Amino acid sequence: WGTTLTLTQKVRNHPSSATTGLAVVGDQMIYVASETASGREFWRSDGTFSGTAQITDLIPGPEGLADPRGWAVAGDFYYFAAGPQLYRSDGTAAGTRAVGAPTDISLTLNGELHGRADGVIYAGYLDGRGYELFASFLATPAQANLVTLIEPAIGDSDPTRFAALAAGNVLFAYDEDTGHALRRIVPAGGTEVLLNGGITLRTVRTTRDAPHHL
Repeated sequence: WGTTLTLTQKVRNHPSSATTGLAVVGDQMIYVASETASGREFWRSDGTFSGTAQITDLIPGPEGLADPRGWAVAGDFYYFAAGPQLYRSDGTAAGTRAVGAPTDISLTLNGELHGRADGVIYAGYLDGRGYELFASFLATPAQANLVTLIEPAIGDSDPTRFAALAAGNVLFAYDEDTGHALRRIVPAGGTEVLLNGGITLRTVRTTRDAPHHL
Protein backbone atom coordinates (compact mmCIF):
# COMPACT_ATOMS: atom_id res chain seq x y z
CA TRP A 1 0.00 0.00 0.00
CA GLY A 2 1.01 3.64 -0.49
CA THR A 3 -0.28 6.77 1.16
CA THR A 4 0.07 10.54 0.93
CA LEU A 5 -1.88 10.71 4.22
CA THR A 6 -4.86 12.15 2.31
CA LEU A 7 -4.95 9.36 -0.31
CA THR A 8 -4.22 5.69 0.40
CA GLN A 9 -4.23 3.09 -2.36
CA LYS A 10 -3.02 -0.39 -3.16
CA VAL A 11 0.35 -0.36 -4.95
CA ARG A 12 0.88 -4.06 -5.60
CA ASN A 13 -0.82 -7.32 -4.72
CA HIS A 14 1.64 -10.05 -3.72
CA PRO A 15 -0.43 -13.25 -3.49
CA SER A 16 1.32 -14.58 -0.40
CA SER A 17 1.17 -11.18 1.39
CA ALA A 18 4.65 -12.00 2.70
CA THR A 19 6.26 -8.59 2.23
CA THR A 20 9.14 -7.92 4.60
CA GLY A 21 12.27 -5.82 5.02
CA LEU A 22 10.80 -2.54 3.76
CA ALA A 23 13.49 0.16 3.65
CA VAL A 24 14.09 3.40 1.75
CA VAL A 25 17.25 3.66 -0.33
CA GLY A 26 17.61 6.95 -2.16
CA ASP A 27 14.28 7.77 -3.83
CA GLN A 28 12.90 4.22 -3.83
CA MET A 29 11.78 1.57 -1.39
CA ILE A 30 13.40 -1.86 -1.54
CA TYR A 31 11.76 -4.88 0.04
CA VAL A 32 11.34 -8.64 -0.27
CA ALA A 33 8.10 -10.27 -1.39
CA SER A 34 6.95 -13.67 -2.59
CA GLU A 35 5.03 -14.49 -5.77
CA THR A 36 4.13 -17.86 -7.25
CA ALA A 37 6.44 -17.91 -10.26
CA SER A 38 9.61 -16.47 -8.73
CA GLY A 39 9.25 -17.17 -5.02
CA ARG A 40 10.72 -14.73 -2.47
CA GLU A 41 12.79 -12.06 -4.29
CA PHE A 42 13.89 -8.41 -4.11
CA TRP A 43 11.42 -5.73 -5.23
CA ARG A 44 11.55 -1.95 -5.58
CA SER A 45 8.81 0.67 -5.56
CA ASP A 46 8.42 4.43 -5.98
CA GLY A 47 4.97 4.26 -4.36
CA THR A 48 3.01 3.75 -7.58
CA PHE A 49 1.70 0.62 -9.30
CA SER A 50 3.67 1.28 -12.49
CA GLY A 51 6.82 2.03 -10.50
CA THR A 52 6.75 -1.24 -8.53
CA ALA A 53 8.65 -4.21 -9.99
CA GLN A 54 10.81 -7.19 -9.12
CA ILE A 55 14.46 -6.15 -9.25
CA THR A 56 15.80 -9.51 -10.43
CA ASP A 57 15.13 -13.23 -10.16
CA LEU A 58 18.26 -13.75 -8.10
CA ILE A 59 17.38 -17.32 -7.03
CA PRO A 60 15.61 -18.89 -10.05
CA GLY A 61 12.57 -21.05 -9.40
CA PRO A 62 9.48 -20.84 -7.19
CA GLU A 63 11.39 -21.10 -3.89
CA GLY A 64 13.46 -17.93 -4.16
CA LEU A 65 15.37 -16.56 -1.17
CA ALA A 66 15.53 -18.51 2.06
CA ASP A 67 13.77 -17.39 5.26
CA PRO A 68 14.30 -13.67 6.08
CA ARG A 69 16.70 -13.07 8.96
CA GLY A 70 17.18 -9.28 9.02
CA TRP A 71 17.82 -6.17 6.92
CA ALA A 72 19.53 -2.77 7.09
CA VAL A 73 20.54 0.18 4.92
CA ALA A 74 24.20 1.21 4.64
CA GLY A 75 25.13 4.11 2.39
CA ASP A 76 23.25 3.67 -0.89
CA PHE A 77 22.80 -0.08 -0.42
CA TYR A 78 20.12 -2.30 1.05
CA TYR A 79 21.36 -5.37 2.94
CA PHE A 80 19.17 -8.40 3.51
CA ALA A 81 19.94 -11.68 5.30
CA ALA A 82 18.10 -14.74 4.00
CA GLY A 83 18.80 -18.08 5.66
CA PRO A 84 22.59 -18.41 5.90
CA GLN A 85 23.38 -15.80 3.22
CA LEU A 86 23.78 -12.03 3.20
CA TYR A 87 22.77 -10.03 0.10
CA ARG A 88 22.99 -6.39 -0.93
CA SER A 89 21.15 -4.33 -3.55
CA ASP A 90 21.19 -0.81 -4.94
CA GLY A 91 17.79 -1.32 -6.56
CA THR A 92 19.17 -2.55 -9.90
CA ALA A 93 19.58 -6.08 -11.23
CA ALA A 94 23.31 -5.55 -11.79
CA GLY A 95 23.74 -4.20 -8.27
CA THR A 96 21.94 -7.04 -6.50
CA ARG A 97 24.25 -9.83 -5.34
CA ALA A 98 25.30 -12.17 -2.56
CA VAL A 99 27.95 -10.97 -0.10
CA GLY A 100 30.60 -13.30 1.28
CA ALA A 101 30.38 -17.04 1.75
CA PRO A 102 27.23 -18.66 3.22
CA THR A 103 29.23 -20.48 5.93
CA ASP A 104 30.34 -17.11 7.31
CA ILE A 105 26.94 -15.39 7.29
CA SER A 106 24.62 -17.53 9.41
CA LEU A 107 23.07 -14.84 11.63
CA THR A 108 22.02 -14.76 15.25
CA LEU A 109 18.54 -15.81 16.28
CA ASN A 110 17.13 -12.29 16.07
CA GLY A 111 18.77 -11.77 12.67
CA GLU A 112 19.82 -8.22 13.46
CA LEU A 113 21.96 -6.20 11.07
CA HIS A 114 23.21 -2.73 11.98
CA GLY A 115 23.76 -0.35 9.05
CA ARG A 116 26.56 2.24 9.14
CA ALA A 117 27.89 4.71 6.60
CA ASP A 118 30.66 2.24 5.67
CA GLY A 119 28.74 -1.07 5.77
CA VAL A 120 26.85 -3.39 8.11
CA ILE A 121 27.71 -5.09 11.41
CA TYR A 122 26.15 -8.39 12.45
CA ALA A 123 26.77 -11.64 14.29
CA GLY A 124 28.11 -14.23 11.87
CA TYR A 125 28.92 -17.89 12.33
CA LEU A 126 32.63 -18.68 12.39
CA ASP A 127 33.47 -22.34 11.80
CA GLY A 128 34.79 -23.90 14.98
CA ARG A 129 33.97 -20.83 17.09
CA GLY A 130 30.25 -20.14 16.92
CA TYR A 131 28.80 -16.62 16.58
CA GLU A 132 31.26 -13.71 16.57
CA LEU A 133 31.27 -10.06 15.50
CA PHE A 134 31.36 -9.63 11.70
CA ALA A 135 31.12 -6.73 9.26
CA SER A 136 30.61 -6.32 5.52
CA PHE A 137 32.01 -3.06 4.18
CA LEU A 138 30.81 -1.16 1.11
CA ALA A 139 34.36 -1.01 -0.23
CA THR A 140 34.76 -4.83 -0.25
CA PRO A 141 31.33 -6.28 -1.12
CA ALA A 142 32.67 -9.76 -1.82
CA GLN A 143 34.01 -10.20 1.71
CA ALA A 144 32.57 -10.90 5.15
CA ASN A 145 35.15 -9.75 7.67
CA LEU A 146 35.61 -10.98 11.21
CA VAL A 147 35.90 -7.84 13.37
CA THR A 148 37.17 -9.48 16.54
CA LEU A 149 37.03 -12.56 18.71
CA ILE A 150 35.23 -10.92 21.62
CA GLU A 151 36.11 -13.59 24.14
CA PRO A 152 38.85 -15.88 22.75
CA ALA A 153 38.60 -18.17 25.79
CA ILE A 154 35.01 -19.18 25.08
CA GLY A 155 33.52 -20.81 22.02
CA ASP A 156 30.58 -18.53 21.27
CA SER A 157 30.32 -14.80 22.05
CA ASP A 158 26.89 -14.26 20.39
CA PRO A 159 26.94 -10.45 19.93
CA THR A 160 23.51 -8.91 19.42
CA ARG A 161 21.33 -5.81 19.96
CA PHE A 162 23.39 -3.13 18.22
CA ALA A 163 22.74 0.59 18.77
CA ALA A 164 24.31 3.60 17.03
CA LEU A 165 25.60 6.56 19.01
CA ALA A 166 27.24 9.83 18.01
CA ALA A 167 30.62 10.02 16.29
CA GLY A 168 30.28 6.57 14.78
CA ASN A 169 30.28 4.72 18.10
CA VAL A 170 28.37 1.46 18.24
CA LEU A 171 27.21 -0.28 21.40
CA PHE A 172 26.26 -3.92 21.42
CA ALA A 173 25.60 -6.67 23.91
CA TYR A 174 26.93 -10.19 23.92
CA ASP A 175 26.13 -13.37 25.76
CA GLU A 176 28.78 -15.40 27.55
CA ASP A 177 28.89 -18.31 30.00
CA THR A 178 28.34 -16.06 33.04
CA GLY A 179 25.60 -13.83 31.64
CA HIS A 180 25.59 -10.74 29.44
CA ALA A 181 27.97 -7.86 28.87
CA LEU A 182 27.69 -4.49 27.15
CA ARG A 183 30.55 -3.49 24.85
CA ARG A 184 31.63 -0.60 22.65
CA ILE A 185 33.40 -0.95 19.32
CA VAL A 186 36.65 0.98 19.70
CA PRO A 187 37.44 3.25 16.69
CA ALA A 188 41.03 1.97 16.57
CA GLY A 189 39.78 -1.63 16.34
CA GLY A 190 38.50 -4.24 18.75
CA THR A 191 36.03 -3.69 21.60
CA GLU A 192 35.93 -2.73 25.26
CA VAL A 193 33.60 -3.74 28.10
CA LEU A 194 31.28 -1.07 29.51
CA LEU A 195 29.14 -3.26 31.77
CA ASN A 196 29.61 -6.89 32.66
CA GLY A 197 27.95 -9.69 34.56
CA GLY A 198 24.34 -10.73 34.90
CA ILE A 199 22.55 -7.82 33.21
CA THR A 200 19.20 -8.50 31.56
CA LEU A 201 18.78 -7.46 27.94
CA ARG A 202 15.55 -6.45 26.24
CA THR A 203 14.73 -4.73 22.98
CA VAL A 204 13.40 -1.15 23.04
CA ARG A 205 12.78 1.41 20.32
CA THR A 206 14.15 4.92 20.58
CA THR A 207 12.67 8.12 19.18
CA ARG A 208 15.45 8.62 16.65
CA ASP A 209 14.69 9.00 12.96
CA ALA A 210 15.09 5.25 12.44
CA PRO A 211 14.65 2.26 14.79
CA HIS A 212 17.75 1.34 16.78
CA HIS A 213 17.73 -1.47 19.27
CA LEU A 214 19.62 -2.09 22.47
